[in-house]
Amino acid sequence: MNFYKFVVTVLIITLSTTTVAQGRRRSRTTTTSSTTEVPAVVDLEQTLAEREASLLDREESFRNREAVFRMREEKLSLREEQFKVREDKLSQREKNIELREQNTVRGSASAGCSADAAPADYSIVRMDIESGKLMDIGDLGTCSENMRFFANPDNETLGQCDCDYHQCSRPLIYSEKYKQCFWAWSQGPCEQKEWYVFDENYIPICEPNPCPETIALNTPSYYFKSPEDGQCYKAASKGPCKKKNERLFSVPDDPIPRCRTQSLCTAQSVPALQRCLPGNRRFLEGLCTEEAITSSDTEAEDN
Repeated sequence: MNFYKFVVTVLIITLSTTTVAQGRRRSRTTTTSSTTEVPAVVDLEQTLAEREASLLDREESFRNREAVFRMREEKLSLREEQFKVREDKLSQREKNIELREQNTVRGSASAGCSADAAPADYSIVRMDIESGKLMDIGDLGTCSENMRFFANPDNETLGQCDCDYHQCSRPLIYSEKYKQCFWAWSQGPCEQKEWYVFDENYIPICEPNPCPETIALNTPSYYFKSPEDGQCYKAASKGPCKKKNERLFSVPDDPIPRCRTQSLCTAQSVPALQRCLPGNRRFLEGLCTEEAITSSDTEAEDN
């Protein structure tokens, strides 16, 4: 009897131990499965879209940097042109000094002639109409921007500052208000989004600019509005020209670019004489004779 009780007790203990062990294993399995992270599903389309957006941002950044570099290049180009103008002015002044030394002209151009000074050599100096002082003919430094001191063709002792027609890259127009010459088809003395141009009688006017802006000023390639068809063209380009060798060029006596085979510059005379050219000071002050105007028109037609 005792033996049977012993066997039953052992079986009960064995079953209890097995049940507890199975419960522990189930608990561990449940805990492990609940704490295991499920890998996230990667959205390839979203990833590609984000990368594409990043590339577009980088391209835009590169374009902006390129635009900045271009602006810097244009500014450097303008500064280079300004330095060249200054070099030309210094060179001209050196030549004038040499001529004055050779001709033993005494006194300073800014101080005029004293009573006991030798007579002025009017082949190299003239008396300025406005200031009454002697100035070197052809001098660039004593006049306003884009102007040169010329000898008066009607008087052997007088001279005057006027638009520098010895440069022929782009026409110049005189402004009575500012006593200065400005590049034609540029903003000049006008308001924003306007440009300084000729009217049908070559009188300077400000009017709205319908063409692209030309950043460089002293350049033979600039936008202008053709009076013939009202379209915007670039000077020195083929434009509407039909003949093979023609381009849109201007000449001294006709500043409007038209279809021509070449662009002519006005030869520099010695001494540098003031000429009557459309838009310059002498022209606008009414000092041109009918003969000079007729001669200018004839030369323009021949060109």
